[in-house]
Amino acid sequence: MKTFEDRLFNIKVPKLENDPFEHDLRRRLIKRFVKDEKSYKLQFKLATSFAMLLAIFLVVTIIKPQIISDINHFAFSTEKEELGTPLPGSNSIFLDDAINYTSINNPVISKEFDPMKYTESKSYIVRRYTSENSEKITIVSEIDPNSRKKYKRAY
Repeated sequence: MKTFEDRLFNIKVPKLENDPFEHDLRRRLIKRFVKDEKSYKLQFKLATSFAMLLAIFLVVTIIKPQIISDINHFAFSTEKEELGTPLPGSNSIFLDDAINYTSINNPVISKEFDPMKYTESKSYIVRRYTSENSEKITIVSEIDPNSRKKYKRAY
């Protein structure tokens, strides 16, 4: 094997002066195996700009986290009305439609009487607890409308 390597190294390759195909072959080999630097620069600029955009978005998210829910609401919201808005004529904020139907504006019971003739005088929260012995406790809490804080529900 060593003699074969020695023979390969000692083979004389003829060198032609001013070969017309030498420059063409050289150009094609370089084009095939060496990439143009413009493509590397373009890829570097794209990666750098994308990284800067993500860094800016991260900083804005840390400074003002509400912007994430605003973007999500803008991009994926199909209906215009918010879930946290109360029914007309009511001064309470409802979290979802299930709570709305516990009020006098329930469409099932509003057929029996006119709900606009009535005003809400007091609000209550009723909670029922059951122990392991099947003993039940019901706690009724009155809500004072003057001390209640109203919060906007974040989406």
